[in-house]
Amino acid sequence: MSENFEAIRGALSMIGVANKTATASNVVPTAKTRGALDYLVSSTLDDLMNPALDVREISESLFNWSGSPKATKSVMKAFGDALQVPGKYSHAVELAAYVAALAPLLEPDRLARLFGAINEVSTAFAPARYTLQLANKLEWILKPYPEERREKLAYSLWVEAHTGRWWDLTAGVDVAAGGEAPEPLPEDELLTLFESMKLPWTPETAEQFARIPETDAIRDTLAAYNNALLRDKMVDPDTAVLASHIPWLKPMERPESPVGGLLETMRDIHNELQYELPKKPQTFSSLFPDIKLYGGTQFPFPNSVLLASGRLLVDNVSMEVVKDATQLADNRTYMGNCTWSYKGRMEKGEYVLFRLHNGGEIYNASMTLYKNRWAVGEVNARFNRGNVPNKVRDAFARFVAAVPEVKADNELTKNRENYQKIQDFKNRKYRYKI
Repeated sequence: MSENFEAIRGALSMIGVANKTATASNVVPTAKTRGALDYLVSSTLDDLMNPALDVREISESLFNWSGSPKATKSVMKAFGDALQVPGKYSHAVELAAYVAALAPLLEPDRLARLFGAINEVSTAFAPARYTLQLANKLEWILKPYPEERREKLAYSLWVEAHTGRWWDLTAGVDVAAGGEAPEPLPEDELLTLFESMKLPWTPETAEQFARIPETDAIRDTLAAYNNALLRDKMVDPDTAVLASHIPWLKPMERPESPVGGLLETMRDIHNELQYELPKKPQTFSSLFPDIKLYGGTQFPFPNSVLLASGRLLVDNVSMEVVKDATQLADNRTYMGNCTWSYKGRMEKGEYVLFRLHNGGEIYNASMTLYKNRWAVGEVNARFNRGNVPNKVRDAFARFVAAVPEVKADNELTKNRENYQKIQDFKNRKYRYKI
């Protein structure tokens, strides 16, 4: 047994995971849940089995936080079985964190059945560590439904969030369909693109990544990716999807679970569009409205950006601004890239995507907002394969450098500015982490 394992066990004992004596405490109700998750994250299956796995104590800490005992024999058995599925320890830890957040919403037998989802997915992310926050998001979307449908939607959410590009669900249609697949890459080129965070996810590249041998280069790339996320930097989320296919990564070496982000997007759409959720949804993705029903609302770009649409960038290369969500979905389908994932930033006016037309070729070029000035983002061809002429790259860089500071000079930008002021106030007043 490792020293690390003993240290964690000792720490858990101090917070009550191994101590049956009830003590008065001012800690939040999910403190033990967080301790149990830290224990699982820092362990391996071999650690847990030496000595024999004590599922009861971990289960009670994970699932009994809501005031109603949920760690029944059926839940313990399902949890223990999931942990021991060959090659899926990380999957089981992430799923356990998700089921813990669902404890207030479902009876034990339903919670136990959710562990069956581990057999339907081959990808894994880091577990959600803030149980109460995730529970609140799940409650908002699931509580209005009868418990049987809650279980069905919770199961569907887990499976769909672990199938391909999770953000495509938010379009309400299968925007991933219809695109042609790129040619497969040799392994060295595949890794080079991944390390530069420019490798697009496809079913083919995902299959290659499932067989990638263990290497520190991938760990270093993911550490840089996770660090960039913490600092709110623009990163290509395809990196996270590809990493989710790698079996040898430890739980906290992985990018964070996408479940919380999907729930937040659903709530944002509901609040901003006054959109009512369907009465009898069969899947989580069916909760999202079809993008064609609301996607024509123009992104809040200033006139200095909008007026660039149609102008020549250089020679015969013309510029087209992607102005709304419908155009963005169409662009993603044709280009085979992850641009749909930037929809939230485009709705804030922080990210602009151009389609550059060069005869029969189309390139994507983006610019991002930093302190009221624009900076060049990615410039790429279909499937992020480069092949953009240097004269086009240089001309786009000159264009971005000449774009003036952002000003609220039309109704959309003024509305967005006022909305953001309100949101900033709410965030300052109510921000918390549990």
